[in-house]
This record gives sequence, C-alpha cells and structure tokens, in this order.
Amino acid sequence: MRNPAKLLPASLALAMLSMSAAPALAQDEGAQAGAGDTAQPGDSPEDVRRGAVILRAFNQVLNSEDTPQEVRAQLLSCLYNNSLRNVSVAAGKVVAEQEQLADDNPQHVFIAASAVCGVQPAQEGEADESR
Repeated sequence: MRNPAKLLPASLALAMLSMSAAPALAQDEGAQAGAGDTAQPGDSPEDVRRGAVILRAFNQVLNSEDTPQEVRAQLLSCLYNNSLRNVSVAAGKVVAEQEQLADDNPQHVFIAASAVCGVQPAQEGEADESR
C-alpha cells in the first residue's frame, strides 16, 4: 500500500464532494440504537475488513513525519470520539455513493474514512508550517 499521507491532498477532494462527517456518524449511532435483535451495522465481514484497513491506514498516517499536525489531530479525534465500527460503516456508505471509489481499494477506503472524519484536503502547494 502506498503511503496514504502522500495521497491525502489530491485524493481527498474526490471523496469530499458530498460528504459531511457528523451527520453520517450520527445516523449510524441512531440506527444502532433502534436495531434490537437484528444484525447490527458493522457486523458484516466487509465492514470488519474495512475497519482493519482504516485502522492500518490511520496508523500509517499518524506515524508519518509528512502528515501535518492538524490532520493527525483530526484523525485521532475521530477515532477517539467514534467507534471504528461507526467510521467503517460511514466510510462504506461514502464508497457506495461515489462511483470513483471501490471498497476493495485500500486507498479509496482511506479517502472515504478521512472524509467522514472531517479531514479537509490540503490545497496544492500548501505546506505545513507547524512541523
């Protein structure tokens, strides 16, 4: 897998077309509250696999020296405040809604998960001055 931190600026704009993090994650929490005995969102093998891809990619980005501090803070905050299950389900919805994204492509899953976590794409040529 390529370094997701280097893909962030150009690729993230693709997934940000129509996605807002808070509503997607809030909808997932509401769906889980009223589900009862039926299968919970996030229980499918696809959701679990996507969650593993997200965790692996976020770990790479958080450990990369090339990642701006603001992006690190947003990703860490997202994982701290939301379950990985909810992030995975919301990212799956983004992938399903965007024809350009494929759930079997780890880079696309990272892009979708970053979008639901509210990571804003960096502008071309923009450098992180806080490093």
